[in-house]
Amino acid sequence: MESAKCVPLEELSEWAYSDARAEQICFAKEALGLAGAGLSEEQASVFWPTLAGATLKECAVLAGVPKGTMATRLYRARSYMRRACAA
Repeated sequence: MESAKCVPLEELSEWAYSDARAEQICFAKEALGLAGAGLSEEQASVFWPTLAGATLKECAVLAGVPKGTMATRLYRARSYMRRACAA
């Protein structure tokens, strides 16, 4: 996958809806899904919701654990995902 691509503003709309962009998005989703399969259940319970916009506090309340515990789980999940996606 190529690194960040600079696109002139006037071409942004065209590029955003191009087949090449769709292919990049599909690749990223597949890579995240494969890497995410290695997360523990506890890590996944905070990683995916925060990726979708949930707060640590919301995740902690749902899991019934302190916010600090969720922060640690998120830190470990992000570290794991960085390593898994870099491999």
